[in-house]
Amino acid sequence: VFMGCMPSVKHPIRAAVALLALLALIPVRADGRPSVGDGSTFVRGMALGMYSGMPQDLDRKLREVKALGVSHVSLVVSWSMDNVRSMTIAPRKGWATPDDVLVKMIRRSKAMGLEVFLFPIIEVHQRSIGEWRGTITAPDWSGWWRQYTRFIMHYARISARTGVAMYSVGSELVSTEHDRKRW
Repeated sequence: VFMGCMPSVKHPIRAAVALLALLALIPVRADGRPSVGDGSTFVRGMALGMYSGMPQDLDRKLREVKALGVSHVSLVVSWSMDNVRSMTIAPRKGWATPDDVLVKMIRRSKAMGLEVFLFPIIEVHQRSIGEWRGTITAPDWSGWWRQYTRFIMHYARISARTGVAMYSVGSELVSTEHDRKRW
């Protein structure tokens, strides 16, 4: 289970009791780690957005996440498109996490005993109502896929070099689902 935030709840005490009741139902292995029932380990994860590279703040957040008993941390990084019709996907100055900061956070996470899930996403900066990364309408899909491949391969190389446990591709790109051959 990956958790990014907790929604507000009308009855927080009831919600806490319900959550504790659910957690009590999760089987535990002999080593004390939760199990999903087939002998595999239950993943306890949280997502951290890596925006504009603030390593001191992110390091503090990693310590907080570790203290909560999390086993996996999702580091969310992004490149940008100007709008849903843009043909360029690139790091946005002051927004995209610099590679050296990302590598530091991956190494720091692993040193704290956390498994890393690297989660690259596309941000769309100029949007009309109803427009988002799920409604991309590239005028030249072949050109768009070249840009997307460059983006994904950039982070795939970092993932391979740093030994991340999991890597995400294609988050929320609903309008590309028709192109199964490309995927």
